[in-house]
Parts: sequence; C-alpha cells; structure tokens
Amino acid sequence: SAGIAYMTTPLSVGIDLEVCNWADFKFEEEGILRYANELKNAYRAGLGAEWLIPGVPVKLRAGLGYQTEPQTGPSRDGLPLFYTCGMGFLFDRVLAVDLAGRYERKDYTSEATTINKQALLTASYRF
Repeated sequence: SAGIAYMTTPLSVGIDLEVCNWADFKFEEEGILRYANELKNAYRAGLGAEWLIPGVPVKLRAGLGYQTEPQTGPSRDGLPLFYTCGMGFLFDRVLAVDLAGRYERKDYTSEATTINKQALLTASYRF
C-alpha cells in the first residue's frame, strides 16, 4: 500500500492505494498445501479530506473509496464505491473523541443487493 497527503491548516487531503495479493493465497487442508484458485487480487483506492473548523477544536472528515473483491463469483453492477464521513473532537488537549461512518451498496448481476453500514466511535487519552 502507498499513500500521499497534502496538509495545511485548516484543510488536509490524502490519497491512498492498496493491492492485496489473493491470487497466490495458499492454505493447508488435511496436511496438503492447496491454492485458492477462485480468488483474484483485490484493489482499493481512497480519497479523503479533513477540515479543521477555525476557532473550535473540531475536525470534519469525508472520503470516497473504490474497492474490488477477491471472489470470482457473480459480478457487480456499477462501480464498487464506498463513502465515509466523520468528525473528531479534542477536549482539553488530552482527550480526543472520534465518530466515523461508512456506507457501501453492492448490486450484483444475480439481482441481489447488499448494503453495508458501519459506525465507529473511538476515544484516546494523551498523557
């Protein structure tokens, strides 16, 4: 994986790329080494921005990502995109609280649709 960011105040922008080599995935079954022939390499690219609200210790974040799947099963209709957003709060320069979310919709040619929604809340204390 690789990434690059441009950081200024109040705006930061970043891009990252990742390749996961599933095509060479091996596993052992009943003492025999096997290859997962039904897997292919997966790719992910992301673009995100973070804006520090002037005069307030709050950061707003938004992102867009592209991610392929390693399975060789049913193909997807449309682009494999996902969207992210979040915000971070800093309290007394020692406690940070972050809230983030991710949304992804997958439409398959087999007329099946999956929707993935994720939320994450974290806190960190600096001492």
